[in-house]
Parts: sequence; C-alpha cells; structure tokens
Amino acid sequence: MTGSIIQTGPTYGFIQSDAGEKVFVMPGSCTAFTGEVAFPPVNTRVVYNVVLDNKTKRPRAENVRPEGAALATMAPSQPSMASMALGGVQEYSGTVQQKGDKYGFILQDDGQKLFVMPFSCPTYGSVIPPEGTRVSYAVVVDGKTGRPRAEDVRPEGTAGQGIPAPKGKGGGGGNWTNGCGKGPVGGPVGGPVGGPVGGPVGGNGAFAPRYSPY
Repeated sequence: MTGSIIQTGPTYGFIQSDAGEKVFVMPGSCTAFTGEVAFPPVNTRVVYNVVLDNKTKRPRAENVRPEGAALATMAPSQPSMASMALGGVQEYSGTVQQKGDKYGFILQDDGQKLFVMPFSCPTYGSVIPPEGTRVSYAVVVDGKTGRPRAEDVRPEGTAGQGIPAPKGKGGGGGNWTNGCGKGPVGGPVGGPVGGPVGGPVGGNGAFAPRYSPY
C-alpha cells in the first residue's frame, strides 16, 4: 500500500493511505529509512504493508519504506490484508457468543469479541451458527469499514474455503470506545495497548473496543 506520513510522535504516528484511511504506525516499523528506530519526516511518501497486530488484533503499518522501493516480504507471523484476501493460512478459533439476522459476535479463544456477518458463514448456509457453536475462521480487515471481522466461518477443525477479496472502499472513523468518548482515529487504529497508544491518540477516548454493528 502507499500513502504519506501525516503525523509523528516519540512512540507512534499515522500514515494517510491513498485509499483515504489513517493507518497507525510505530517507529520500529520504519527502520528502512535510516537504519534506526525513527519516523521519516511528515509528508514523506511511503510504501508499507498492513498487518493485524498480534497483541491488539487491529491493523497497523509494517515494513514502511520509501515509495518506489521494492516490495519486501511480509512479516511471517502477522497476516497482511493481501495474504488474508488470498486465503492466508493463519486461522483462529472461538465460540459463537451472539447471533442475529444481520450480524453476530464470536468470543475468540484469546478473550476478545470479533464481529461476524451471515455471509461469512457459507458452510452454515450463510447463516450465523447457533450460540455456543465452536468455530474456526480467518480474520480479515473489512474493505468498507476498515475493521476486523471473521471470514470463512466453519466448524472447528475443518478446512477453509478460501477468503474472498475485500470489497468496497476503506471506511472512515469508527467508534471503538467504551463509553469514554471518540478518538479521532476511530475504527481499526485504536487498540487496548495502553500507555501512549491508549492516551494521546484517542484524545479523551480510550482504545478499548466497543463492539457495535456497522
């Protein structure tokens, strides 16, 4: 993906992607510029990958480098949006906690809730399976909202059917707060990282997820 550095700080910053989304980035992901853990100047054009952070399960920029640099390999431990869209092998498991006609939630084995929609459950006839059902699934970044959701949901331990390419244009800010106000980034950027991420980025908003429907 390509974009421009629009904000930097001692411990975090943001890239404005050419798709119109703000992407969270940390200085450790920008060593290609000087060999040091530091951001390039604001307005620098960059190429980067988007990964799901192993800790927060939310998107962030990785492997940030000058625009025009050769595309490098993604970090193997973190699935990129491209690899997920092509049927990346990283899978997760959890239990259907809540279902409805239009959306539901999976309680992941790591304790976090994950949004799911009926069309992501083709094995179950495009219907969210009953509450309490153990499932396997992939995590993708929704092309419309820019937020993580479950995809290719199926009975736990069964083979997947592959992940379709995301549709739509990256969405704007979301509301991931928990009654503490809205952070300016919204959507996928905020995360329960604590410290600098949970503080100045969200203004007076926390980064703990509020799992609301799209």
